[in-house]
Order: sequence, then structure tokens, then C-alpha cells
Amino acid sequence: MTRKDYELIANSLKIRIQEETNTNALAVHHGNEELIAHYVDGFASAVDAVVLALKSDNPKFNPATFLRACGVKR
Repeated sequence: MTRKDYELIANSLKIRIQEETNTNALAVHHGNEELIAHYVDGFASAVDAVVLALKSDNPKFNPATFLRACGVKR
């Protein structure tokens, strides 16, 4: 994979994360905190799986840089 591929994946995840943030803010406003916690945990697991797959594809892959590009703060 090329750098451009990694950037495409990161940007796609970033857009989805932003959409989820907006959805979660609305759900909190309506009192659905339990559903949000479950959904956020599932999405975080999916992002972690992508990171592991990319790391196995490229030993020089930097998870921290990728997660920052996705807009994930850890």
C-alpha cells in the first residue's frame, strides 16, 4: 500500500468519527448514554482492528500518526 492509501483510509475514518460525534451529542441530549457507550466501544474496536491490519502490512507503519490523522485522541 502507498501513503496515499493510508491517507484515504485515515480520512474516511475521520469523517465517520466526526459523524458519530455529532450523532452521539444528539443522543446524549435525548438521554441515550448506554447505547452511545456500546456503540463507541464497537467503533473503537473497529479502528483498532484497522490499525493492527495496517501495522501487519507495513512494519514502518506508525499507529500514533495514523490515529492523529483519523482525529482519534488517545
